[in-house]
Amino acid sequence: MALLLSCSLLSSTFAGTLSNFEDAVAKPSKDKDRSHDSGRLYYHDDYDDSDSLSDSCLTLGFETLLVSSFYGVKWLVYDWWAAPDEEELAALAATEGSVLVVEAEDGFPEESSADPDDFGTAFVHRLGTPAMSYLRADYRWQYLDHDLDANDFLLEAGYKYFAVYGRVTQYEGAADEHLDIEQYYGMVRFGGSDAFYFPGSFQVGAGLGGYVIEGDREQSGGAFTLPIMFYPNDWFGMEFRPAWTYINEKSISDYDLSLSLGREFTHLRLGYRWLWVQHEGHWLNGPYAGISVSF
Repeated sequence: MALLLSCSLLSSTFAGTLSNFEDAVAKPSKDKDRSHDSGRLYYHDDYDDSDSLSDSCLTLGFETLLVSSFYGVKWLVYDWWAAPDEEELAALAATEGSVLVVEAEDGFPEESSADPDDFGTAFVHRLGTPAMSYLRADYRWQYLDHDLDANDFLLEAGYKYFAVYGRVTQYEGAADEHLDIEQYYGMVRFGGSDAFYFPGSFQVGAGLGGYVIEGDREQSGGAFTLPIMFYPNDWFGMEFRPAWTYINEKSISDYDLSLSLGREFTHLRLGYRWLWVQHEGHWLNGPYAGISVSF
């Protein structure tokens, strides 16, 4: 009986979830929120622990942006034009009669007799790996409840340290409920394949852009994202894609954690995504499955 009651309560919480989420975002944030509980009026004078954590993440995100912007300018000035790409490195290795596969203590391949200064500070992108891709497209299907799911599309295009990144999530619920979340960023990124630091491939990015929530109404704000991915080998990897936005004087945190399994160019992906709205709690949480295609 207790189990049936719990399932019934859980199901009822998803009824009207999309419209309720819109209302939660639209509700103005105030230092003192007035609410009714059993006919009595009371005040919330302070943030709860979850709100404090969300605010801390937002602060950390903007601090990281400042640091990343500094290094981004440094890379642009000192490394952008001088850094060789994959073809140039391959040609250089062939000219010197060596293969760039053995890692040395000084961070340069032992088998290469080329001058280390010729390599600059760039990391090489290998075609077909997700990190530092020239073009990457994702599709994910997220399950939230028996009558609520989402189709999620992600596209990243870039060259070396700079990329543009877009993501559109289309939620569909009962009674023809629809809600779209759109994200668009210009991004500075760093990483590559077969890096001198460790084997495999990785990427860390910092992007500024916009975040749009569109259902019965449209709400938007500036946004910051800090995607991190690490692939210790070609067939397995992990990614964390957090994003933060500020709409109607409240912060919204969008977290996406996933594992991927695949081969060159294609990876299957399993993950979990959840949203946190300041003062309003968690929304639209659920697991997802999808596919990533990288070039």
